[in-house]
Amino acid sequence: YGGGDAACATRGALVTTSGEAYAAIGSSAWVSMLSKEPIPDGRMRMQHFFDLEGERVNVCGTVQSAGIATDWALGLLSQGQSREELERQAADVRPGSSNVLFLPYLMGERTPHWDPCARGAYIGLSPSTDAATLLRATYEGVAFALGECVSIYEELGLPLKKFTLLGGAMRGTLLAAIITNVLGHSVHMHRWPTQATALGAAFAAAVGVGLYKTIEEAIADVVMQDTILTPDEEMVASYKVYFEHYRCLYPALQQIFQLQNR
Repeated sequence: YGGGDAACATRGALVTTSGEAYAAIGSSAWVSMLSKEPIPDGRMRMQHFFDLEGERVNVCGTVQSAGIATDWALGLLSQGQSREELERQAADVRPGSSNVLFLPYLMGERTPHWDPCARGAYIGLSPSTDAATLLRATYEGVAFALGECVSIYEELGLPLKKFTLLGGAMRGTLLAAIITNVLGHSVHMHRWPTQATALGAAFAAAVGVGLYKTIEEAIADVVMQDTILTPDEEMVASYKVYFEHYRCLYPALQQIFQLQNR
């Protein structure tokens, strides 16, 4: 019968085995990986839903504001400049954005907090903070939020072997490069980043009408000449430090979020 957007995207990302994960980055974003069975987590941070064939489950973490956060920042900071110009300036800002951190919870957050009261925040502003620094901090905040999802897989015993990026927010290269260095892992750029969900639905249809026996067989018939991004060791080391700083933000601000939403 097919499946929902995330179930189709998993197969459209050419995921076939445990350890292969992907992030679909649109207005929101999710990270998903296949598992033979649901993964117990006492803190209930991840979602589970069946794979298209119903024999395995997707273990999925969701970032509520991803592309919507970067587009918001681009619109706010553009001052007549193009996206490409702004991203070129932000690319020249050193990792860590001069100690400016961004919490991308513009509309609450799902994984790992499940808090509708959470909101976005910039921390570490100074008179020298410029538009390029704010934009890079925004991209880094989204990457850190995705990094939190990936870290839960490792904590739950699902090591990351392959990671693929897809979705409309992959129009530029800066966010993808930052995600690569935050994860400290090679990242595959999907050949058709905005069409992967439709590709997964096509796989399901092809199996349904008998063109293939299984989705794995359909995936094996796809020639994927994707681009692979490799992390920079110096940037990875820097982002490990800033990621720990980022993870302190929500606990420090949680009470304020609750007070503001009374």
